[in-house]
Amino acid sequence: AERLEELRNQRAQSHADISNAESDHALENAIAKRVETQAKLEQKRDELLVREATELLLNQVESDYRATHEPEVLSQAGALFQQVTAHDFELQLSEDGGFQARDTQQNKVRKLDELSTGTRMQLLLAVRVAWVRAQDGGSRTLPLFLDEALTTSDERRFIEVAKSLDTLSSSSGIQVIYLSARRNEQDLWRAAIGRDPHLIDLAELRGRRDGDHAPEFEVTPSEPIPRPKGDALEYAKELRIPGIDPALDAGEIHLFHLLRDDLELLYQLMDSLRISTLGQLQSYLDQSARVEHQGLLDFSKLKDRCRSTRAWISAWRQGRGRPIDALELEASGAFSRRYLAEATTLARSEPIDRDAHRLLAALREGALRGFQAKKIDKFEAWLTQQDYLDNRPILSTDQRRQVVLREYDLENRAKLEDIGQCIDWLESALQQTK
Repeated sequence: AERLEELRNQRAQSHADISNAESDHALENAIAKRVETQAKLEQKRDELLVREATELLLNQVESDYRATHEPEVLSQAGALFQQVTAHDFELQLSEDGGFQARDTQQNKVRKLDELSTGTRMQLLLAVRVAWVRAQDGGSRTLPLFLDEALTTSDERRFIEVAKSLDTLSSSSGIQVIYLSARRNEQDLWRAAIGRDPHLIDLAELRGRRDGDHAPEFEVTPSEPIPRPKGDALEYAKELRIPGIDPALDAGEIHLFHLLRDDLELLYQLMDSLRISTLGQLQSYLDQSARVEHQGLLDFSKLKDRCRSTRAWISAWRQGRGRPIDALELEASGAFSRRYLAEATTLARSEPIDRDAHRLLAALREGALRGFQAKKIDKFEAWLTQQDYLDNRPILSTDQRRQVVLREYDLENRAKLEDIGQCIDWLESALQQTK
């Protein structure tokens, strides 16, 4: 009874507040704004899905078009180029019709002038041999003459290209005749192809004495790849297998980390085919789907392991972004010569370890004295545009596993177990690297 008047006033005030709220339409406006925002978000999502679907479709159309309409001579040249480089590179045409090569390990396309002299020569030899085969029209193939083509090459490059010529000859049926004035090149050929080449010595035919020959050249034989004897870890130590650096492209991962359960196959790939990385193997598997292969591979299993490894690398990188170093700092345009060397040292320092997020934070805290805020903003904008910054949450070990396994049929237990085992190997190699 004592609070009757007070409660009446509160009730009146509550009614007044309700009336004001109803007349203000704040709730309706908030609901309408939420619906409008959700509609815009769904529109952006649909646009993104359409763009991704379009890109996927265009890539498929481009791939199908190349497979269907690619000139036969280019297709043959590409196959030869893959063989002679042990699938380190794949031949491609640039948009202007020039030759270029894709590095299968680093997954980068390189122009001719960006290739080493040996690789560039291998590419041009493959194209020339493919062109010769296309010109013979099914008739008897004429020999290929090379007049002191390797005289100016050092020993390593000479042997590399000589191996390529031997591979081209055996795979294409073209006879290679190499002319040289240096007797010691016979020893280099022997070191390259593992046997004595057929030699026609014009000096001997002319009656020149043996003592007039130049001294033979001693070539140190390359160390053979050992066969596996013990368990996987012992073999890895013997081969000095590197751990996994997930900051690098997945194509650079050594095949040991995918084939710990089949060391004999690993040995055959390294010894017979000179294939030791994931990128090389994927290139070989893609080519072998079109040509006759040795029949020693389980194509489906190997392709799944390569695919899951790339998915695992992508999952590990979530939230970490791409590593940054001197080339990226210079390409950003934010650092003058005065600051570039110091910024590079800062990026490589232990607490930052080429991480774009940590480097940006250090710059904001004044790690480079005198470096202007507008330059930091410019650098951050470039990092964002080039995908060096990734604001998504970092995935745990279990989350990475789930991301990879989601790409496979959950009903196929054998495949899931195999992929799970492969993930365990990758995670183990990652811990060893750390």
